[in-house]
Amino acid sequence: MMDRLNKLAAYTFCAFAFGVQAAFAGDPHHADTATHGAEHAEGSAGLPQFNPEHFPTQIFWLAVTFLVMYAIFSSRILPDISGILENRRMHIDNDLETADRLRKEADDVQATYEAQLGNARSEAKKMVNDIHSSTKAKAEAHLQSLREKAEKDMHTLEIRLQSAKDEAMEQMGTIAAEVASEAAAKIMGAPADLAQAKNVVQLISKREAA
Repeated sequence: MMDRLNKLAAYTFCAFAFGVQAAFAGDPHHADTATHGAEHAEGSAGLPQFNPEHFPTQIFWLAVTFLVMYAIFSSRILPDISGILENRRMHIDNDLETADRLRKEADDVQATYEAQLGNARSEAKKMVNDIHSSTKAKAEAHLQSLREKAEKDMHTLEIRLQSAKDEAMEQMGTIAAEVASEAAAKIMGAPADLAQAKNVVQLISKREAA
Protein backbone atom coordinates (compact mmCIF):
# COMPACT_ATOMS: atom_id res chain seq x y z
CA MET A 1 0.00 0.00 0.00
CA MET A 2 2.82 2.44 0.86
CA ASP A 3 4.61 1.64 -2.41
CA ARG A 4 1.48 2.44 -4.38
CA LEU A 5 1.03 5.71 -2.49
CA ASN A 6 4.65 6.67 -3.13
CA LYS A 7 4.30 5.92 -6.84
CA LEU A 8 1.06 7.87 -7.06
CA ALA A 9 2.61 10.78 -5.20
CA ALA A 10 5.65 10.71 -7.49
CA TYR A 11 3.46 10.79 -10.61
CA THR A 12 1.42 13.63 -9.15
CA PHE A 13 4.54 15.58 -8.22
CA CYS A 14 5.97 15.14 -11.69
CA ALA A 15 2.84 16.42 -13.37
CA PHE A 16 2.49 19.31 -10.94
CA ALA A 17 6.17 20.21 -11.14
CA PHE A 18 6.11 20.09 -14.92
CA GLY A 19 3.22 22.52 -14.97
CA VAL A 20 4.90 24.82 -12.44
CA GLN A 21 8.22 24.88 -14.20
CA ALA A 22 6.44 25.44 -17.51
CA ALA A 23 4.78 28.48 -16.02
CA PHE A 24 8.12 29.74 -14.72
CA ALA A 25 9.77 29.06 -18.03
CA GLY A 26 7.09 30.99 -19.90
CA ASP A 27 7.41 34.02 -17.60
CA PRO A 28 9.40 36.83 -19.38
CA HIS A 29 10.81 38.03 -16.03
CA HIS A 30 12.99 34.90 -15.81
CA ALA A 31 14.67 35.57 -19.18
CA ASP A 32 17.40 38.03 -19.89
CA THR A 33 15.57 40.88 -21.67
CA ALA A 34 18.79 42.56 -22.79
CA THR A 35 20.41 39.54 -24.38
CA HIS A 36 17.47 37.34 -25.42
CA GLY A 37 14.88 39.96 -26.30
CA ALA A 38 14.71 38.98 -29.90
CA GLU A 39 14.64 35.22 -29.17
CA HIS A 40 11.88 35.74 -26.62
CA ALA A 41 9.90 37.79 -29.07
CA GLU A 42 10.29 35.11 -31.69
CA GLY A 43 9.50 32.24 -29.23
CA SER A 44 6.49 33.98 -27.74
CA ALA A 45 4.53 33.00 -30.77
CA GLY A 46 4.92 29.28 -29.82
CA LEU A 47 5.25 27.28 -26.55
CA PRO A 48 8.30 28.40 -24.52
CA GLN A 49 8.61 25.07 -22.70
CA PHE A 50 9.41 23.37 -26.00
CA ASN A 51 12.25 25.76 -26.73
CA PRO A 52 15.55 23.81 -26.33
CA GLU A 53 17.21 26.85 -24.80
CA HIS A 54 14.82 26.61 -21.82
CA PHE A 55 15.41 22.88 -21.13
CA PRO A 56 18.15 23.39 -18.46
CA THR A 57 15.97 25.86 -16.60
CA GLN A 58 12.98 23.57 -16.87
CA ILE A 59 14.97 20.59 -15.59
CA PHE A 60 16.33 22.64 -12.68
CA TRP A 61 12.93 23.92 -11.58
CA LEU A 62 11.43 20.49 -12.14
CA ALA A 63 13.98 18.95 -9.77
CA VAL A 64 13.56 21.72 -7.19
CA THR A 65 9.78 21.56 -7.33
CA PHE A 66 9.78 17.76 -7.17
CA LEU A 67 12.07 17.73 -4.14
CA VAL A 68 10.06 20.39 -2.32
CA MET A 69 6.72 18.76 -3.05
CA TYR A 70 8.06 15.31 -2.25
CA ALA A 71 9.40 16.60 1.07
CA ILE A 72 6.02 18.17 1.87
CA PHE A 73 4.10 15.04 0.92
CA SER A 74 6.55 12.74 2.71
CA SER A 75 6.55 14.77 5.93
CA ARG A 76 2.90 15.85 6.10
CA ILE A 77 0.45 14.20 3.76
CA LEU A 78 1.78 10.65 3.42
CA PRO A 79 2.15 10.10 7.21
CA ASP A 80 -1.42 11.28 7.71
CA ILE A 81 -2.67 8.95 5.00
CA SER A 82 -0.57 6.11 6.41
CA GLY A 83 -1.92 6.82 9.91
CA ILE A 84 -5.49 6.77 8.64
CA LEU A 85 -4.91 3.51 6.80
CA GLU A 86 -3.17 2.01 9.83
CA ASN A 87 -6.01 3.07 12.12
CA ARG A 88 -8.50 1.60 9.69
CA ARG A 89 -6.53 -1.65 9.54
CA MET A 90 -6.32 -1.80 13.34
CA HIS A 91 -10.05 -1.09 13.59
CA ILE A 92 -10.80 -3.87 11.10
CA ASP A 93 -8.48 -6.26 12.96
CA ASN A 94 -10.17 -5.39 16.25
CA ASP A 95 -13.58 -5.97 14.69
CA LEU A 96 -12.43 -9.32 13.35
CA GLU A 97 -10.99 -10.30 16.73
CA THR A 98 -14.21 -9.23 18.45
CA ALA A 99 -16.30 -11.19 15.96
CA ASP A 100 -14.10 -14.26 16.42
CA ARG A 101 -14.30 -13.94 20.21
CA LEU A 102 -18.07 -13.57 20.11
CA ARG A 103 -18.32 -16.58 17.80
CA LYS A 104 -16.24 -18.65 20.22
CA GLU A 105 -18.37 -17.48 23.14
CA ALA A 106 -21.52 -18.40 21.20
CA ASP A 107 -20.05 -21.84 20.46
CA ASP A 108 -19.20 -22.29 24.14
CA VAL A 109 -22.69 -21.23 25.19
CA GLN A 110 -24.25 -23.62 22.67
CA ALA A 111 -22.01 -26.47 23.84
CA THR A 112 -22.89 -25.73 27.48
CA TYR A 113 -26.59 -25.60 26.61
CA GLU A 114 -26.43 -28.91 24.76
CA ALA A 115 -24.52 -30.51 27.65
CA GLN A 116 -27.03 -29.23 30.20
CA LEU A 117 -29.91 -30.37 28.00
CA GLY A 118 -28.36 -33.84 27.73
CA ASN A 119 -27.86 -33.99 31.50
CA ALA A 120 -31.45 -32.87 32.08
CA ARG A 121 -32.74 -35.57 29.74
CA SER A 122 -30.62 -38.20 31.46
CA GLU A 123 -31.80 -37.10 34.89
CA ALA A 124 -35.43 -37.02 33.75
CA LYS A 125 -35.12 -40.52 32.29
CA LYS A 126 -33.48 -41.75 35.48
CA MET A 127 -36.23 -40.17 37.59
CA VAL A 128 -38.91 -41.81 35.45
CA ASN A 129 -37.18 -45.18 35.77
CA ASP A 130 -36.79 -44.72 39.52
CA ILE A 131 -40.45 -43.73 39.90
CA HIS A 132 -41.51 -46.70 37.79
CA SER A 133 -39.36 -49.09 39.81
CA SER A 134 -40.51 -47.59 43.11
CA THR A 135 -44.17 -47.70 42.07
CA LYS A 136 -43.81 -51.28 40.88
CA ALA A 137 -42.11 -52.30 44.12
CA LYS A 138 -44.79 -50.56 46.19
CA ALA A 139 -47.55 -52.17 44.15
CA GLU A 140 -46.00 -55.61 44.56
CA ALA A 141 -45.53 -55.03 48.30
CA HIS A 142 -49.13 -53.85 48.65
CA LEU A 143 -50.39 -56.84 46.66
CA GLN A 144 -48.34 -59.21 48.80
CA SER A 145 -49.74 -57.54 51.92
CA LEU A 146 -53.27 -57.99 50.59
CA ARG A 147 -52.56 -61.64 49.84
CA GLU A 148 -51.17 -62.24 53.31
CA LYS A 149 -54.13 -60.45 54.87
CA ALA A 150 -56.57 -62.45 52.76
CA GLU A 151 -54.86 -65.71 53.71
CA LYS A 152 -54.89 -64.68 57.36
CA ASP A 153 -58.56 -63.74 57.16
CA MET A 154 -59.35 -67.04 55.45
CA HIS A 155 -57.47 -68.96 58.13
CA THR A 156 -59.28 -67.03 60.86
CA LEU A 157 -62.59 -67.66 59.13
CA GLU A 158 -61.83 -71.37 58.83
CA ILE A 159 -60.98 -71.49 62.51
CA ARG A 160 -64.19 -69.71 63.39
CA LEU A 161 -66.19 -71.98 61.10
CA GLN A 162 -64.58 -75.04 62.61
CA SER A 163 -65.23 -73.69 66.10
CA ALA A 164 -68.86 -72.95 65.21
CA LYS A 165 -69.17 -76.39 63.67
CA ASP A 166 -67.70 -78.05 66.75
CA GLU A 167 -69.94 -75.99 68.99
CA ALA A 168 -72.97 -76.87 66.90
CA MET A 169 -72.03 -80.54 66.94
CA GLU A 170 -71.58 -80.39 70.69
CA GLN A 171 -74.96 -78.76 71.12
CA MET A 172 -76.52 -81.31 68.80
CA GLY A 173 -74.87 -84.09 70.83
CA THR A 174 -76.25 -82.60 74.02
CA ILE A 175 -79.70 -82.29 72.50
CA ALA A 176 -79.50 -85.84 71.14
CA ALA A 177 -78.35 -87.13 74.55
CA GLU A 178 -81.23 -85.36 76.28
CA VAL A 179 -83.71 -86.69 73.74
CA ALA A 180 -82.28 -90.20 74.08
CA SER A 181 -82.31 -89.93 77.88
CA GLU A 182 -85.93 -88.81 77.93
CA ALA A 183 -86.86 -91.52 75.44
CA ALA A 184 -85.12 -94.18 77.54
CA ALA A 185 -86.80 -92.89 80.68
CA LYS A 186 -90.22 -93.12 79.06
CA ILE A 187 -89.50 -96.58 77.69
CA MET A 188 -87.96 -98.03 80.85
CA GLY A 189 -90.02 -95.97 83.23
CA ALA A 190 -86.96 -94.90 85.13
CA PRO A 191 -84.72 -91.80 84.71
CA ALA A 192 -81.67 -92.42 82.46
CA ASP A 193 -78.11 -91.23 83.06
CA LEU A 194 -77.58 -88.03 80.97
CA ALA A 195 -73.77 -88.32 81.02
CA GLN A 196 -73.91 -91.87 79.77
CA ALA A 197 -76.30 -90.81 77.04
CA LYS A 198 -73.86 -88.07 75.93
CA ASN A 199 -71.03 -90.60 75.77
CA VAL A 200 -73.15 -92.90 73.63
CA VAL A 201 -74.06 -90.03 71.26
CA GLN A 202 -70.41 -88.91 70.95
CA LEU A 203 -69.32 -92.47 70.22
CA ILE A 204 -71.93 -92.78 67.48
CA SER A 205 -70.87 -89.37 66.01
CA LYS A 206 -67.20 -90.40 65.91
CA ARG A 207 -68.08 -93.62 64.11
CA GLU A 208 -70.11 -91.71 61.52
CA ALA A 209 -67.30 -89.18 61.03
CA ALA A 210 -64.80 -91.99 60.53
